[in-house]
Amino acid sequence: MRTRLAALLACAGLCGFAGVATAADEAAVLRLRAEQLAAQDQCEEALVRLRRARELAPEDARSALVTGRCALRLNRYEAALGSLEEARRLDPGVQGVAIDLAMAHFHRADYVSAERELANAERAMPDDPRVALYRGLLLLQRAQDVEGARALERAGRLDQDIDPLASYYAGLAWERARDRARAEEALRRVQSAAPGSDWAQQASLALDRLGEPYRRHWWADATLGMVYDSNVVLRGSGVVLPAEISNQEDGVGVWSLESGYELLRNPDWSAGAIAGYDGSAHFDLNQFNLQYPTLAGWIDRRIDDASFVRLQPFFGYAWYDAEPYLGAVGGNLAYYRRYAASSGRAFAEIVYDDYLFTIADDPVVLGLADLSVEPQKSALLAGNERLKSARDRDGVEVAAGYEQVLAVREGTSVRAGVGYRHYDAAGTEYTHDHFGLWLGARQRLPWRFDLDVVGSYAYEPYRYPSTYVNPLAKALNPAWLDTGPRRRDNVWRVKVLLERPINDWLKASARWQYDNNDSNTSVFKYDRHIAGGFLTVSFGG
Repeated sequence: MRTRLAALLACAGLCGFAGVATAADEAAVLRLRAEQLAAQDQCEEALVRLRRARELAPEDARSALVTGRCALRLNRYEAALGSLEEARRLDPGVQGVAIDLAMAHFHRADYVSAERELANAERAMPDDPRVALYRGLLLLQRAQDVEGARALERAGRLDQDIDPLASYYAGLAWERARDRARAEEALRRVQSAAPGSDWAQQASLALDRLGEPYRRHWWADATLGMVYDSNVVLRGSGVVLPAEISNQEDGVGVWSLESGYELLRNPDWSAGAIAGYDGSAHFDLNQFNLQYPTLAGWIDRRIDDASFVRLQPFFGYAWYDAEPYLGAVGGNLAYYRRYAASSGRAFAEIVYDDYLFTIADDPVVLGLADLSVEPQKSALLAGNERLKSARDRDGVEVAAGYEQVLAVREGTSVRAGVGYRHYDAAGTEYTHDHFGLWLGARQRLPWRFDLDVVGSYAYEPYRYPSTYVNPLAKALNPAWLDTGPRRRDNVWRVKVLLERPINDWLKASARWQYDNNDSNTSVFKYDRHIAGGFLTVSFGG
């Protein structure tokens, strides 16, 4: 009996061991077949086998490594990172994982992590062409164009299969470094290495740009849209609309035209002119129809490989309902700089606004004047003129600010900025300061959609009390400027843009904007929704 029991236990142990061995063998076979499929660029099929292999042998570092490399090849960078890090955890000595991790981090725009892993790869595999390639690409991200171009050319020498890509980016880097001879040499290599390919086509375009350093470019954009505006008149709390305005919301047809021509271009300077025209046609509130032509120029001066300065003077003239409304003239000075994974813009601006309409009489004060007798009538009429003078909006605006744009990962960027503005009006009603900040994000979505969202907040303290609070008392009070609390506005705004290119010259977009002007002066306390769809046609040469 004991002999039979021992035999059964021995058989069970052997059978269990055989089962484990069979699972391990099956996992090894699946992994080997997956590696063969991956070598044939059939990573989707390879991943099916690798999933089963990892179920059967979860401690197999090689299966995790091949899974990560397949995900990397399919541009699934998050998935690649998970599998590659798992491979390193299972086998800290696994060969080649550092460069794979560096590539995944780079394409996620995590350049700090990519630099760390690339340093590990350089110690382990200094002559690997991928190490040289991504060293060059990281150097270009830091605007070190000469060093980056040299690293990229080394990658091309180490592996000719990498050369079309490496030589193309090396050519662009030499162009930015203003070494035209080396740029042309690198771009010619692309044409020779991959004739008829997309790389060769892009290299030809770059060579055309090199061959025509003084070519003058032009462009033109035209946008047509239809929007709904919930508060065309910016009606505040408790405000009674004039008799000729039947409502405050309306549908609006809008259009915008812009065309620019480059008058000068060389490696250090660029200059040109831009003409624009904005217009709107309301369904009902025709008195708010806008015509606004503009004219601007620009002068760019290159500072170094990563920065330039732009001076942009401009002029505009607006009509509402075919009546002159505003003339504006000013200029903007901005400094742009490109960093490893971001770009920044510092700016300053000055504008003079000349409001061309006749300032309306205050209906409350003037209505009482019509019912009064001398000398009260004279006092009311004089007070009305003081109110009109105080509401003179002509003035000078000065502004300054800074905005930073950061590429978080491929297809995703965020931006944030702060700004200050002071408006010094001829009258007292509109003289104020503006302290603002904004935060936005842009995300590439499936099916070639792009989503852009930005929110902003501004605090606007006005220098004087509003003349729209009890205008009769202000008209008659000798110290009318100091009566009542000073106006304070908290301005909130959200903008959402969803757009998609239809072809090379046509783009469709949908836009929504919400404004909330939270003021302690009821006539200026309002909110507003604007939503609509647009088509944009673009040309250039």
